[in-house]
Amino acid sequence: MRQHPDRRLTVWETRRALLLSLYLGLIVLAPSLAHTATLENPSGGLFYSGVGVISGWKCEATGELTVRFNGGEPLPLVYGSQRPDVLRAGACASADVGFVAIWNWGELDDGSHTVVADALVGAIGPTLPAQVIYTVTAPNGSRQRFSGWANEIGYYYEPDDNFIVDQPGRYIVDLQVTYDGSTSAGQVTVPFPQGHVLGTARGRFSVYVVSPHSPPLTFDLPRHDFLTAPADFTVTATASNGLTLTEGHMTALMPGVVLEDGPLTVRSNGLTYDYDPVGLAAGVPILDVERNGQPVAADVVTVSLFGQGTDGEGQPSYAARVVTLHGPEFLNLTPVAPGPNAIRDLERLE
Repeated sequence: MRQHPDRRLTVWETRRALLLSLYLGLIVLAPSLAHTATLENPSGGLFYSGVGVISGWKCEATGELTVRFNGGEPLPLVYGSQRPDVLRAGACASADVGFVAIWNWGELDDGSHTVVADALVGAIGPTLPAQVIYTVTAPNGSRQRFSGWANEIGYYYEPDDNFIVDQPGRYIVDLQVTYDGSTSAGQVTVPFPQGHVLGTARGRFSVYVVSPHSPPLTFDLPRHDFLTAPADFTVTATASNGLTLTEGHMTALMPGVVLEDGPLTVRSNGLTYDYDPVGLAAGVPILDVERNGQPVAADVVTVSLFGQGTDGEGQPSYAARVVTLHGPEFLNLTPVAPGPNAIRDLERLE
């Protein structure tokens, strides 16, 4: 194995979408049981050197978990380490969901790289071996179409669907699930039952990709706060470093459900979004906003804002930012910028 103690690189983390939960019919699984995952290390925009770790968590895994750098050969991940923080957050139903691998960053050349941890993954309910068909439209309009069949317990994952997200911008995914087999009530007949991702308009949702060198949107909210239930808030995001916004988009979701996905109007080079849990719960009843006549906030909700426009030289430019609610707890964490401190912290792992 080559050793390059002074080699430092940036990693452009381009995970495919949020791992999805797909549902057929009217049967809904508990949000805490949705199949979700997060690749925590490496993280976008940081410098890495020496020997370090690749790590994260995934609620459920079927078969071997792997990660690929720049579309290369899969690197196996060890799965099953304890993550009580993920369990406490309600993201998974158990704590033994962590994965890890030791990796020598010197195996990669200097510069930016892409890392892909997984493809689209989903759980279908009822748990049937249904057909999954989806199309991914890239920012330049090019399309890729994928299809496959869930297994006998309704779990869908096709490793061959992995691809490199090589363009910044907004990706659009259109997905549909169809079942034409037998159930406990007998063989289904035409028209076959169909479904898509809960909360979407006919299975369409967005995925946002930005370069690690793009300055994030700036939010007018505290870094950490506890909100009054049901934890509604308004956020205004502004662009910096000469970016002139021309359009914006947002997605609000909880594990397994898209709560809201749509365009935002640009005003004064900023984007404003009102998170209204009571209004959203009218269309998505599993979002907890009331219990025994009292307002509550109990779900994990992620809100992503994305803006695109032009930089000072008139070239296309993009920026994004994410905030998270863990019940009433509000987290507006600042993305870590590359720098000496980040490098020093990572070198402690060597």
